[in-house]
Amino acid sequence: MAGFATYADLKQALADQHILTRSFGGAGTSGSGLGPWIGYWTTMVRPTPGSAPASTPGTAYTNATGGIVFPDTSPNLKYLIRSLVTFETGNSDLICIKFVDRLVGVGGLVLTSTGNKTVNSTALPRYTDGGGVEAWLEVSTAGSTTAATVSMNSYTNQDNQNARAGGSISFATATQPANALLGPLPLQAGDTGVKSVETINVSVAAGGSATVNLILVKPLFMHGLNGVQDRRTERSWPLPYIHPIRFYDGATIMMIQRNCTNNTTEFRGSLTVVEG
Repeated sequence: MAGFATYADLKQALADQHILTRSFGGAGTSGSGLGPWIGYWTTMVRPTPGSAPASTPGTAYTNATGGIVFPDTSPNLKYLIRSLVTFETGNSDLICIKFVDRLVGVGGLVLTSTGNKTVNSTALPRYTDGGGVEAWLEVSTAGSTTAATVSMNSYTNQDNQNARAGGSISFATATQPANALLGPLPLQAGDTGVKSVETINVSVAAGGSATVNLILVKPLFMHGLNGVQDRRTERSWPLPYIHPIRFYDGATIMMIQRNCTNNTTEFRGSLTVVEG
């Protein structure tokens, strides 16, 4: 049976060097306003940048260009044992770094007019029941003059119930730049995940030429650090953390970042998994 039945099995796999590491790096993107979430799907230096998703029904991501990707190892499983992120210079930010599995993207959603926008997202390639999957808006073209307000007014939840509707969320500023992220989008009370999105509703239209992608992601883990004191953040599994995180075959891992203020600091890091 694949996986690690005992801690001794894990120790043996580590001793046998059944280990894979992938590095990444890029330049921080200046956001607009306090605390913007920023994604690096199209701007990473390493790995090769990704491209915008297709319009409805969108793009499903499996070992996709733009993501931090490990080889498929079936029937063996892969578990994260170490993550490391370093910054080139210190800054005054409190920084949150999140790694997610990018599952689906639907591009070309226009926010410059009110009303429903068709999404009809394609099937999830992993976490197919939608449990724990989040929906985010990823800016592809910045708006102007007015901050948009958006909701998911028809989606399918983790129990395959459709026509679910979540609350509204507004952009922090009218000019959130390309690659800024808004989310996760609110769910209907009691829901814990998103299997697909059928429509979003724009109740307050953005100015200018604002367009977004809707992306479905599975959160994997987070780092936090104080930029005044730290230039490096590291976590190791299974010790002192006893619940290592599985990376599924096909996982397309994306880093997103949130700062207390804008940040253009270069960063680099690595993810390491054990296979067995």
